[in-house]
Amino acid sequence: MTYDFRHSSTKISMKKSKQILVWMAPLGGDREMATRVVDFDQKPTRMWTLYPYTDERHPPELPYQPQHLKNAFLEDRVHDWDWKNGKLRYYSRVVGAQEGVWLLLEF
Repeated sequence: MTYDFRHSSTKISMKKSKQILVWMAPLGGDREMATRVVDFDQKPTRMWTLYPYTDERHPPELPYQPQHLKNAFLEDRVHDWDWKNGKLRYYSRVVGAQEGVWLLLEF
């Protein structure tokens, strides 16, 4: 199942597992970094930036086996992302504002 958010082309693809893929769309403009915020009702335990996957049309297959610095980047909660009151905030420096990327959330 896929959810489209009103204010961006951010999408969430859900599969029956403890992993969820979230597409973070490019924000455009000439900013190097920007916070992306989506409504999300669950707090993840871990977030990975899947930097080899930068095309919305080609998400990775689940289940995905992330390996830090090999096929993913393990993001640090509070430093790179946070969840509070149903809002997921992503502000990693791994991906610039002009780039889109798939995130892997684990629960």
